[in-house]
Amino acid sequence: MKKKQNTYEPAFAEGQEPQPEKKPKRPRADAVFSATADTAPLPGTGTGAGSSRAGAPPRRKAYHGKLKAFLLLFSILMLAGLLGYCAMADNYKECFIPGTYINGIEATELTAEDIKARIKAEAEDYAITVTFRGTEPGSTVTEKIDAKDFGYHYISGKDVDDVFNAQDRYRWPLAYFGQNNNHTVGTDTDYEEEDLKAAFFNLNETKPEGQVLPSNAYISVDENSMFTIVPEVDGNCLKNEEAYQLLSAAVAGRAGSVDLTNAELYHAPDVRSDDPSLTDRVNEINSFLGTVIKLNLPDGSQRTIDQNFLKKCLVKNADGSYEISDSEVWDEVRAYVADLGIDINTASKGRPFTSTLRGTVYIKMKEQVGVQMDQEATTASIATAIINRQSQDINLSYSVFSEASNIADSGTYVEVDKINQRVFVYVNHQQVLDTPCVTGQVTDPVTDTPEGLFSIIDMRKGIHLLSYYSSGEIQYDSEVEYWMQFTYDADGFHDASWRTKFGGDDYKYIGSHGCVNLPRDAAAKMYSCVYLGMPVVVFS
Repeated sequence: MKKKQNTYEPAFAEGQEPQPEKKPKRPRADAVFSATADTAPLPGTGTGAGSSRAGAPPRRKAYHGKLKAFLLLFSILMLAGLLGYCAMADNYKECFIPGTYINGIEATELTAEDIKARIKAEAEDYAITVTFRGTEPGSTVTEKIDAKDFGYHYISGKDVDDVFNAQDRYRWPLAYFGQNNNHTVGTDTDYEEEDLKAAFFNLNETKPEGQVLPSNAYISVDENSMFTIVPEVDGNCLKNEEAYQLLSAAVAGRAGSVDLTNAELYHAPDVRSDDPSLTDRVNEINSFLGTVIKLNLPDGSQRTIDQNFLKKCLVKNADGSYEISDSEVWDEVRAYVADLGIDINTASKGRPFTSTLRGTVYIKMKEQVGVQMDQEATTASIATAIINRQSQDINLSYSVFSEASNIADSGTYVEVDKINQRVFVYVNHQQVLDTPCVTGQVTDPVTDTPEGLFSIIDMRKGIHLLSYYSSGEIQYDSEVEYWMQFTYDADGFHDASWRTKFGGDDYKYIGSHGCVNLPRDAAAKMYSCVYLGMPVVVFS
């Protein structure tokens, strides 16, 4: 920035040098105050030497006056301050001086009664939180007991009065210089023991309806039919008296909370899931149930004895535990083998035959053929293997085991179904005849047509059938065109022209004397199809 310059007209003649400006000189001090013969005295000051004794110089007098004024003012201020200080100190006769703290409460300008009231309010503003074990595993429940519930109250002592009486009220200004008076006094309290008990035992967690009783671990069967341990239930059944003692101690110490979840405060189950008596038993039972016995049946198939059967050999005790019973094993195996015998024993039934209308039937034989299981020997083999936990294949024991092929497998035979009153003739697995018939009178064993496996032993045409009673009377005397005998007791197939009806229930009321009566056309066709030695199957 350029400086601004001032312009003016010169005050001297052209060509004349400017002269510097002269400042007036200040008079010297000694020239003013010293009096000489050559200097005239100032008006009103006297003359000559006598003027120096007339008094002090004027500046010194002014100084002394100011000092006096200052001292007077200072004295007034000090007196006022002292009076104010004393007045303030007097003000603290009934209250605490600034900077006083009692139990952390600022007591400045508060009376002892005010502080007592504050301490009482804080002391009685009390509640204790109680934590219990919940009903679910790992859960907790909290309850709160207020001071008013059990008469919790402050006991006023002399501590506050002692602090007040001991204070030096004249030290009140020190608080303004950062000096505080901190005091701690007792806060004695008391409460009604019976009321605290009542409040505690009125909580839901201390009542039977709010508690889950502990239960022991036990053995059970899972969805896979294997035995497993069901864990114990700890529950939350509190030992109330022991828990109350902890609560009482916490209240006496003015604690804000008390933890009552410690396991020792609760009734516990007697048997836990890690108890060897359970784990060993489960392992033993599952080893037992792991046994697999396969039975080789006479038809080449197998039956399997597995855990579904073995579970029936376990005994459940009154306490819910299980044990393996050898006697139960024997009883269950005997029953199983008996049922198995019903399915596979054929010797007592006879020889199997696939009938036309009734499926497989068994034809009675004079000698046992087929299968008859030795039940005791088979039972012993199975039970011993189970008890010894030996998985294996077992061949059944038999008292009868012989060939018993199905008669129908030959494909050529005569079938007499007494129930349905029909006769079928098969040649090379082809049915060549199906006809109704009338068999022997079933109400008399003598006239009932015998059952079993026979064969055609005689074939004739146009014969005379004659029979006598034991008395000698003629029982019957009949002419037949076709005769096909199949027993040595003269039972055979023949036409019966004297009958107008075949099939139905006639055999029950007006049956033959043991022969199989046929319509004439059916007898003729049958005669043309059968041959000597051809099998005949009669069954009911």
